[in-house]
Amino acid sequence: MTPEESNLSELLEFAENLADTAEVPVLSHFRSKLDIED
Repeated sequence: MTPEESNLSELLEFAENLADTAEVPVLSHFRSKLDIED
Protein backbone atom coordinates (compact mmCIF):
# COMPACT_ATOMS: atom_id res chain seq x y z
CA MET A 1 0.00 0.00 0.00
CA THR A 2 1.37 3.38 -0.97
CA PRO A 3 1.36 6.33 1.45
CA GLU A 4 -1.33 7.94 -0.68
CA GLU A 5 -3.54 4.86 -0.39
CA SER A 6 -3.16 4.58 3.38
CA ASN A 7 -3.78 8.31 3.66
CA LEU A 8 -6.95 7.94 1.61
CA SER A 9 -8.27 5.08 3.72
CA GLU A 10 -7.58 7.09 6.87
CA LEU A 11 -9.45 10.00 5.32
CA LEU A 12 -12.39 7.75 4.44
CA GLU A 13 -12.47 6.36 7.96
CA PHE A 14 -12.40 9.88 9.36
CA ALA A 15 -15.24 10.91 7.04
CA GLU A 16 -17.33 7.91 8.10
CA ASN A 17 -16.79 8.69 11.79
CA LEU A 18 -17.68 12.31 11.12
CA ALA A 19 -20.86 11.23 9.33
CA ASP A 20 -21.81 8.96 12.24
CA THR A 21 -21.44 11.75 14.80
CA ALA A 22 -23.12 14.32 12.56
CA GLU A 23 -26.00 12.03 11.63
CA VAL A 24 -28.12 12.54 14.74
CA PRO A 25 -28.08 16.37 14.87
CA VAL A 26 -28.56 16.57 11.10
CA LEU A 27 -31.54 14.20 11.20
CA SER A 28 -33.21 16.06 14.06
CA HIS A 29 -32.49 19.36 12.27
CA PHE A 30 -34.19 18.11 9.10
CA ARG A 31 -37.07 16.67 11.12
CA SER A 32 -37.71 20.00 12.80
CA LYS A 33 -37.57 21.70 9.38
CA LEU A 34 -40.08 19.18 8.05
CA ASP A 35 -42.33 19.71 11.07
CA ILE A 36 -42.30 23.46 10.45
CA GLU A 37 -43.15 23.00 6.76
CA ASP A 38 -46.10 20.74 7.62
